[in-house]
Amino acid sequence: MATGHYIYRVAGGIAALDLSGDYVAAVEREATAPTVASLGHAASTVYGYALRAVASNGQLSSKALVTEVAFDADGTYLGVVPNRPTALRLEPNGTSGELRVTAAVNNAARRNRLDKSGTVTLISTDGSAAASSIQIAPVAFGVSDWDHLLATLDAPAGYAAVSADLTGPYRHGQTVAIAARQINAAGAASSHVTASAVAINVDDTAGRALLGIRATETTGS
Repeated sequence: MATGHYIYRVAGGIAALDLSGDYVAAVEREATAPTVASLGHAASTVYGYALRAVASNGQLSSKALVTEVAFDADGTYLGVVPNRPTALRLEPNGTSGELRVTAAVNNAARRNRLDKSGTVTLISTDGSAAASSIQIAPVAFGVSDWDHLLATLDAPAGYAAVSADLTGPYRHGQTVAIAARQINAAGAASSHVTASAVAINVDDTAGRALLGIRATETTGS
């Protein structure tokens, strides 16, 4: 039986968390919303936090509650970082000559939180991170251009896929690369997934030029 919990923290987000390393605080088992004051947070930084149960013999749980929070250049707390989209797809949109981008997201999963005062409050029953929108951006030479968005979609409350049409124009043989991320109202953005496809021109039986896709690939980062 767990007798307490360890809290871990690292700059760089959840991906940088090392649960085999040193913890920053220990809290009692009875603390259903354990709070640790005065840890401090740097500007322009994303932090990953984890809460892990520990038994009286020192054995640690194999599972941990995790959260990821962001601070802007002025050190203002931007809230919990939303979930990253789970998938991204490019496909032709019928006979319109457009490409349709579809992003799948899971905003039903529970996330934990950090309160605005800078103290850590990790709880298992808090709601999901409040993503307000899904951003679709062009990618050139491996760099996502979030300053020139191709589309902005409303983020669904649960697990869903949402789509938008990209009008192009696209030429035969052109590689189309895009990225998608979720962002909350304060500007805290998730990591992103990317998709790329090669546009091809094909003719249907009526002789119309259509837009197709030769290959597609989706990756996360």
